[in-house]
Amino acid sequence: MTVQAILALILALSIFVASPGPGVFAVIARALSHGFLASLSFIIGVIIGDLTYLVLAILGLSAIATAFGQLFILVKILGGFYLIYLALKSIRTAKDSSELSETKKQGLLGGLLLTLANPKVILFYLGFLPSFVDLNNLTLDSAAILVLIVALVILFVLGSYAFFAARLRGFFQNEQARAQLKRVSGVFLLVIGIIVIIKK
Repeated sequence: MTVQAILALILALSIFVASPGPGVFAVIARALSHGFLASLSFIIGVIIGDLTYLVLAILGLSAIATAFGQLFILVKILGGFYLIYLALKSIRTAKDSSELSETKKQGLLGGLLLTLANPKVILFYLGFLPSFVDLNNLTLDSAAILVLIVALVILFVLGSYAFFAARLRGFFQNEQARAQLKRVSGVFLLVIGIIVIIKK
């Protein structure tokens, strides 16, 4: 991979990740309701989902990935319902601040399912990525660099969203205000889950 190709990929991937969509909105909702650290697990789940499709693209398994068919629909529905579950739990336990470790596990799974169920992610790695990188002649070193670039760009972009959302959360000092913010974020996550399920 040339330096120009790497820079072009970083720019394209940054724009792709930063563009408003279910992933960005879900990260913001998680950061608003649970804080920055809890949202990092969601972001790690997103990264794992992205890397799954990246590895499929590198291995030349685009035909399998695009032919997921019923499995993709199942993952999409599971992802949407899991987000709805997280949303309802956030609303129900709005005044409970002692669920951080459980929240991290749920965030990881939520980020993973949301990414695996996102057709935009499939389109990027299996359709758009080959215009930046020759996947057929990729060396092991280049593949490792590609994985590192994808992971770092997603972490930086979504981490920035989460950081600023968590800072906004800091303005709500008393417990009642934070509980209300958690409920609003839960409703936001609920809407995202419904969109994931019904969106074609």
